[in-house]
Amino acid sequence: MALPNEEAEGQRVSALPPGDLTIVVVDVQERLCTTMDADDLASVQHNIGNLIELAHHTDARVLCTEQYPRGLGATVPGLSEKLTRVDAPRFEKTDFSAAGCDAFMETLVSSKPRHLVITGMEAHICVLMTSLDLASAGYTVHVPHDAVISRHPRDRDHALMQLRQAGVQVTSTETVLFRALERSGSDIFRTISRLIR
Repeated sequence: MALPNEEAEGQRVSALPPGDLTIVVVDVQERLCTTMDADDLASVQHNIGNLIELAHHTDARVLCTEQYPRGLGATVPGLSEKLTRVDAPRFEKTDFSAAGCDAFMETLVSSKPRHLVITGMEAHICVLMTSLDLASAGYTVHVPHDAVISRHPRDRDHALMQLRQAGVQVTSTETVLFRALERSGSDIFRTISRLIR
């Protein structure tokens, strides 16, 4: 299976074409969420929801992972409903990195994206390991700082620093949305811009 390692010739560097984009929602599960700061969690879930909404209105794809759901519960209901709306497959895993889940990787490789947006929890464990492995596999990995969370903010901040040092693009949810939309004036732009006011 071929992995991406080069941008398409002539493609604008500023763009994130939705057809080349997969959003990965990592382990936003019921029991994990109970350990997070409630205000931070609400903001992160809102931002992940907006990224899923982008996929609903474009041809970006969404994949979801759940770490040992028998112990940590299912994806939280608010996001679960949005994931169902975009037909996002869910992958049960025990490896901390989603790259260790064969079914996840087979699905990812078969859809042939060049860009991945990694969201979820915890930033310094499963998000970090997944991002590093997928960047090493040749994908351009984007991690919105406001769509990932850890129990302790210092752990998230340290993970983001490690990701930058590894060449992962640490970004924001709004930046991803507007890079995917590229221009104003469309119906999709109006829909998405209403979500972030």
